[in-house]
Amino acid sequence: MADPGPGTTATSRTTSPAARSPLAEPADLGHTLDVLEAWIEVVDAPGERERAGLVNDMLARSAAYPRLTDHARGWHLHYRDDRQPLGAVLFALISVGTALHLVSRGMDQLGRCAAADCEMIFADTSRTGRQRYCRQPCANRDAVRRHRARHSTPAT
Repeated sequence: MADPGPGTTATSRTTSPAARSPLAEPADLGHTLDVLEAWIEVVDAPGERERAGLVNDMLARSAAYPRLTDHARGWHLHYRDDRQPLGAVLFALISVGTALHLVSRGMDQLGRCAAADCEMIFADTSRTGRQRYCRQPCANRDAVRRHRARHSTPAT
């Protein structure tokens, strides 16, 4: 990013006075870790009802109603109150984004990679809704592992 010039701070680069707030505060790290922990619980939930309950808890913790806003960039939705710290904004966005993904794609379209050596989380956006791996290299490694296991000869 280019230097904004003398006398310009990170908080004054935005076009809207309402949007001028520090990019991050020390407390935002704790709040961000909270949202990640809550989101991982959603991913690892054993069933649809548990997953829905956890997402609803996240949405309730966001505690803001959606609203249309226009601050020099065109109309769009905000799922948070104005002047929220970064951690609260992330909590609201991840909560709503997860809820929208699950209701539009299916309650089981969030998961962990099936590769034994990978713990990545993915949102299944495939047409068939049957994604098992976070990315192609994991699928390839797992296919090679399965192939070698089938075709290995026992040591004698």
